[in-house]
Amino acid sequence: MRSAVAVLVLAACIPSYKIDTTTDQLLTPNESRTLVRQGPVGAAQLVIAKLGERGYTLVALRHTDRGFRLELVGNRDFSGTHTIGSTFYVWVDRATNGRSQIRIVGKPTYDHIESCPAIDADTKCKKQEALTPWGTRGVEEARTIQGVFAEIALDGMTPEPVAGR
Repeated sequence: MRSAVAVLVLAACIPSYKIDTTTDQLLTPNESRTLVRQGPVGAAQLVIAKLGERGYTLVALRHTDRGFRLELVGNRDFSGTHTIGSTFYVWVDRATNGRSQIRIVGKPTYDHIESCPAIDADTKCKKQEALTPWGTRGVEEARTIQGVFAEIALDGMTPEPVAGR
């Protein structure tokens, strides 16, 4: 009986951290979107390839009035007792002159479950907590988005040339 009480007391002393961040809270609107010199299909394929190189898989595609909404998921850490991963939502909207605007929002996942807040009415989420804040604050997702957009710019796909090109 004493050991059961000790376990309960110890468990009550272990801190937990809410998983409730999206990259919208870390990146400015300009940092979470870019314009590319491709139509929506080409732009969507470009983002799928860039996130795919980082281990994220397309799991959902929805047509919108102006283009597409994509959902890509993947895992980043299997070393502990829980799996930490990411979900990326990508909106590809038709712009002017044959271009498209890409907007990406990333969220951490914990044991393959997306944390709240929900991105929109079509997404499901669950309030979650983790024993460590590592990998659950949206920082990794924000860096991934910045990397994808930097590569797209270096590939010459953005209307504005990269310095030194």
